[in-house]
Amino acid sequence: MAIKSSLVTSAGLTITDTISAGQEVAITTLFFCNYSASDVVLSGVHLVRSGDTATNTNKIIHNLSIPAGETFTFDTEKVILQTGDSIYSVASADSRLSVTVSSLRVA
Repeated sequence: MAIKSSLVTSAGLTITDTISAGQEVAITTLFFCNYSASDVVLSGVHLVRSGDTATNTNKIIHNLSIPAGETFTFDTEKVILQTGDSIYSVASADSRLSVTVSSLRVA
């Protein structure tokens, strides 16, 4: 299992590592933690196929308000990513929201 943590910014962030050719990675959990004293909006989370860009078509979370000091956990479904696929996220403000991704290589 691999764990990666990053800060989500208003400029956007690709939150998955490069997946080597021929590999598949299962995203088991995404934790979005608002560590600030103010509410923050998770403007968007996108599942982006190789060669595509983040658009409304591949958005899976839209304008989710995360209260100050709270964490949103996305762990109901597992997402399988292949070479070139990614998860992209955008927040309404900088320096307020961290994301931690838990993943498992499956192939």
